[in-house]
Amino acid sequence: MILKTCSFTAIPDEPPASGDTIRNWIITQHQQRQVEIVTRLQETDFRVHFSFDLCTLPTHRAFFGLVGHWISATGDLVTALFGIEGFRGPHPGAHQAEIIWKLLELYGLRYKVGYFTTDNATNNDTAMYELTKLISNGNVAFNPVSAHMRCFDHVINLVVMAFLWGQNADAVVEELGASDDDVDTMQKLQLWRKRGPIGYLDNICTWILRSPQRRDRFTEKAKQMVPDATAYIPPI
Repeated sequence: MILKTCSFTAIPDEPPASGDTIRNWIITQHQQRQVEIVTRLQETDFRVHFSFDLCTLPTHRAFFGLVGHWISATGDLVTALFGIEGFRGPHPGAHQAEIIWKLLELYGLRYKVGYFTTDNATNNDTAMYELTKLISNGNVAFNPVSAHMRCFDHVINLVVMAFLWGQNADAVVEELGASDDDVDTMQKLQLWRKRGPIGYLDNICTWILRSPQRRDRFTEKAKQMVPDATAYIPPI
């Protein structure tokens, strides 16, 4: 997503003069792209729709990102990263709403707010209600329920987890995750076996994937049964 708003061809040819040079290049490019995005947004009469999320890096730093989606004046679908900000403290939703509102003001989108797509985390619901207060102060009608769309990929993930592990999915994941090395493979297989038919299927897949020879034998058998298929087994 970041690459959609940056251009490595815009980096000067001369080598960096100091530790801050690359940082200044990035800031300059970011500011130029912001102006370009604002101009493109002003050219369209359509509303702008959004998706946002929080992520935590392996360094234990949290970031919040907001992405915009709209139809350009020429009828093309445009996607742009509006902002990524460091996030400190708890994630109740109010802070997210403040960042979203700040970016909406920055890009002049107060009167062009469309729909928001998020996952099913409860703090996203809170963010929508808090955002309603900020938008309403600008005399703009906004319904936090009808304007809030659920990420379909996340919904499918929740359905699959419930199908695989039942209602107490977190406890099962924790139990399975406690044995990650080869020494605990048999323990993990036994844990899966307790899950019924799905557990047996997981054991079969694990047994096949643990050996190149078994993978090759499975592919040969699959080709005999489905000659026209283009893929039979995931790559290593």
